[in-house]
Amino acid sequence: MTHRLLGRTATILVLALAATSCGPNEFVATADNFRGFRTWTRVGEVLSGPGPMAAALGGAHGAGDATMRRSVFVNRAAITRTNGTFAVGTVFVKLVENADGTVSSVLGMAKRGNSFNAANNDWEWFVLDGEGAIAQRGADLFGGLCNNCHRGGARERDFVFSVP
Repeated sequence: MTHRLLGRTATILVLALAATSCGPNEFVATADNFRGFRTWTRVGEVLSGPGPMAAALGGAHGAGDATMRRSVFVNRAAITRTNGTFAVGTVFVKLVENADGTVSSVLGMAKRGNSFNAANNDWEWFVLDGEGAIAQRGADLFGGLCNNCHRGGARERDFVFSVP
C-alpha cells in the first residue's frame, strides 16, 4: 500500500512539473519579470498628439491625446540580438501616463520563443497594472490587434517599434 501511494504521488509530481515547465528555448514571463520596469533602460519617450504617429496607432497606447506621455522600457536581455532578432527573454514595457502623471495604461511584450506565437516571432503581449502585475496576456490579445499592428509596422525590427 505504501509503495502504491508513493508511486501515485511521484506520478502526480512528474505530471505537474511537465505541465508547468518550458522547453529549453522558452521564456514564460511572470509578474516578477515586469516589476521595477521603471528602473530599466528607457529606449523611447514621446508625447502623443495628432499626426502620422497618432494615425498609425489609432486608439492604441494613448495616441491622439497630446497630453499623454508614452515611455518604453526594456530589460537587459534586449541587448542580445542576432541578425536583428531579440533574444528569448527580452521584455519591453510601454508606460502611458496622463498629463498629471497618473497611469493611463501599462502594456508589455516578452520574447517567449519555442514557436509560442510563430507568425509573430514568438512575442507574447501583456496588459499590466502600474506595478507590473499581469492583468491579461496572450498571443492573440485583443483579438490579434497587437499582432496585426506590430507585424504591419515593425516586422523588419523584430516587431518592435522602439528599438534600442
